[in-house]
Amino acid sequence: AGIINIILKKERSKGFNGNFDVSAGYPENYSATAGVNYRAGKINWFSNASIGYRRSPGGGFTEQIYDGPDTNSRSYITRDQNRGGTSGTFRFGADYTIAPKQTLTGSFVFRKSSGLNYADITYDDYDADDMLISRTIRNDDELEQEQRLEGDLHWEKEYENKDHKWTADFSFQDNDDRESSDIYQDTVLLNGLVPQDAVLIQKVSNQEDEQNIIIRTDYVHPFGEKKSFEVGARAGIRN
Repeated sequence: AGIINIILKKERSKGFNGNFDVSAGYPENYSATAGVNYRAGKINWFSNASIGYRRSPGGGFTEQIYDGPDTNSRSYITRDQNRGGTSGTFRFGADYTIAPKQTLTGSFVFRKSSGLNYADITYDDYDADDMLISRTIRNDDELEQEQRLEGDLHWEKEYENKDHKWTADFSFQDNDDRESSDIYQDTVLLNGLVPQDAVLIQKVSNQEDEQNIIIRTDYVHPFGEKKSFEVGARAGIRN
C-alpha cells in the first residue's frame, strides 16, 4: 500500500486532440483506452478513460514430509486457481496558465474494479506405508471489489534561470477494498466413509479503507552548473 502519482499526458498543441487504443492478449486480457485534449487560450482540458478485463490462471503444489521417531507421514497439496475481472478508470483535469511561467493544474481520478477469484485446493494425506488415508477438497470462491478516488492540485512557477522553480502540491486519496469468500471443504476417508464433521462451510469478509492527505512544497535555486540551493516541506495525514 502506498501512494501512486499518476502524471497525465497533456498535449500542448492548440485545439482538439485525441487518441484511442485497444489491446488483446492471451489467455484473457483485453483493454480499451480513449483520451481527449482541448486547449484554448490559457486553459488546457484533458481527460482519459479506460476499461479492461483479464483473467489469470495459475496453480502449484507443495509436498510436506513428517519424519520423526514416533510418526512418519506425508501430505501432498495441489492448487488450481483463476483470478481476474473487470476494471475501469476515468481521469479528468485542466491546466490554467496564470502567467507565462506560472501554471496551476487540477486533476481527478476515479477507478473501480470487480474481480471473481476461484481456487480449488486438494490435500492428500499418506501414512508411514505411503498409503493414501484421506483426501480433502477445499473450494474458495472470492469476490473482490475495489474503489479509488484521487484529487490533485499542482502549482508551478518557473524563473528565468534554468531549473530555478517553485512548486506546491495538494493531494487527496481515498481507497476502499472489500473481499468476501464462500469456502466449501469436504474430507473423504480412504474407506469411503465421511465423518459427521467432514463438511465445512465458511464465509470470510475483509474490508480495508485508507485515506491520505498530502501537502508539499519545494523550491530549487541553482548556482552555476553544479551547485544549487533546495528547500522544501511536506505534511501528511493518513487514516
